[in-house]
Amino acid sequence: MKARETFSAFFLTLGLGSIIYALMIYLELARPEGAYYNARPAEDIAAWLLVGGGGLFTAGVFMLLLTYLTRRMGRTYRHTPVTVIALFAIHRRTGEMVSEPADIALSELSFYVLLRLPGGVQEEYKCAYTLFHQLREGMRGEALCRGDQFLSFRSLS
Repeated sequence: MKARETFSAFFLTLGLGSIIYALMIYLELARPEGAYYNARPAEDIAAWLLVGGGGLFTAGVFMLLLTYLTRRMGRTYRHTPVTVIALFAIHRRTGEMVSEPADIALSELSFYVLLRLPGGVQEEYKCAYTLFHQLREGMRGEALCRGDQFLSFRSLS
């Protein structure tokens, strides 16, 4: 998972946890035998957890939408040297990984390449079939990427 997705997931989890905890407090206060302590501070804490958790959850949803709506935008990066680690296709309808896409219509597949970038970081990029067809695992070269798109590759050998 990339950093922005992890950050969004953190907000979603924290917000949802706060909301659940607030609901548990309200359920405990609603029981006739459950209110053995002063209910006013507990109601205040639950209200703040509910409002804060709702805000965090909403921020997480907004950040996640923003991440996925802008994934093909942004700066174009040139990485040198990169190594092609893996090439694979995903069937759009079934979600299955296809290692030999020759017998399936190209319109039904999404093509991906896993690259080892400088510094040892591995990233997965979506690419066009023409570029996918030109690449082989183990190739080293210069990559041009924008967002989650793999735009071009120039071999160094």
